[in-house]
Amino acid sequence: MTSIGEQRHIVAYLDNFTLSRVHVYVEVSRLAKLGLVICGYVAACLIASAVVYIWQLHTQDASAQASAGMYAGGDLLLFIVVFGMLACIPIGLAAYFLFRKFATRWFSAISR
Repeated sequence: MTSIGEQRHIVAYLDNFTLSRVHVYVEVSRLAKLGLVICGYVAACLIASAVVYIWQLHTQDASAQASAGMYAGGDLLLFIVVFGMLACIPIGLAAYFLFRKFATRWFSAISR
């Protein structure tokens, strides 16, 4: 069910006779936004750990045992790169949640 405020938004857009632009705005609480960003970081950490685990399964030969420290450093770098790439998603989401109200101010400041 939609609330009265959401119904007003739907009716306002339907009055413009453009059925392709029907938008429903749902407000999400701050706690849900924070939880979504934290879940994004946890997911990035789990995926990066899985990638390193799969890499370690494929590199268990004699040379890996002979130079275990070098392979551990490589595994660390692999984790940092994968986590860093995947962490861009929750960082972008957090930036969107924090700065979307001030987007016009940011864009006007950048364009000067």
